Amino acid sequence: MTGATSGATGVIASQTDAGATGTLRITSVTGNFIDDEIITDTMTGSATVNGYGRATVKITTPFASVGDMVHVTPLGLDDTLNGISASVSADAVITVQGRGVATVTYPLSFEIIKKGSFAYDL
Repeated sequence: MTGATSGATGVIASQTDAGATGTLRITSVTGNFIDDEIITDTMTGSATVNGYGRATVKITTPFASVGDMVHVTPLGLDDTLNGISASVSADAVITVQGRGVATVTYPLSFEIIKKGSFAYDL
């Protein structure tokens, strides 16, 4: 499927049809769908995006630096959140990204694993 405005693409993994409304579960997303845009598939179907997108959270912390690993863990069982990634920039900002429903709050925890080395004293 393809977004008419954004050009984002994805694969329809499942569909729940409720007549005039319904839910599509989309996987293999490339790009960012825009709320209220028309999406079409290779058949004859179309739908309007309602509340799905890519979320980005930026956290400034003095405890992180480039090269550190950030482990992000969802604290809920909601499977509409996917594609979680995290990175640390040179200005000590952790950027966490994921895809999910815009009207849902996703609680997350994260831990910073410091880059470094040590020697054993034997």
